[in-house]
Amino acid sequence: MKKHLSSAFMLLTLACCFTLSAFGQETTGSIEITTRDPNSAIVPNVAVTITSSTTGTSSTSGFRRTVTTDQDGFARVIQIPPGSYNITAAATAGFAEKILPGVQVALGRATPVILDLGITTATNVEVSAEVLPVDVTDSKIQTNISAQLAELLPKGTNFSSLLKLSPATRVE
Repeated sequence: MKKHLSSAFMLLTLACCFTLSAFGQETTGSIEITTRDPNSAIVPNVAVTITSSTTGTSSTSGFRRTVTTDQDGFARVIQIPPGSYNITAAATAGFAEKILPGVQVALGRATPVILDLGITTATNVEVSAEVLPVDVTDSKIQTNISAQLAELLPKGTNFSSLLKLSPATRVE
């Protein structure tokens, strides 16, 4: 009886070892996406779509998944069958759509992808400011200190402390 129990236990242990190795087999890969602007600063909340390439194998045909990058401009897409994929970043606040074709996904590996988004060219920026009066015909530097301005300033020990307000004055 002990011999049969020992044999059964040994057979059960051997079966568990082979079963566990079957669970260790991977059938997919992943893509890790980082979105940046032309200055390499992160761009958060970008919708990114991963689609299978038309030249892919039949196991990857029809694959499509859309994710949104987090506040760090990062997104991880898991359980992607191996093959070739096109990655498209949707146009977002001031950035144009970006398409990255032919990204290869391998079994059990994370494929890093950096999407450098381009700036849209259709953006119009209008800048307006008050123009300060500058006399371009004269080269003198002049500062007027009025009595009201002199009253608002902290007082020094003598008059020369007021002269420090003018950039053209040297205290000597």
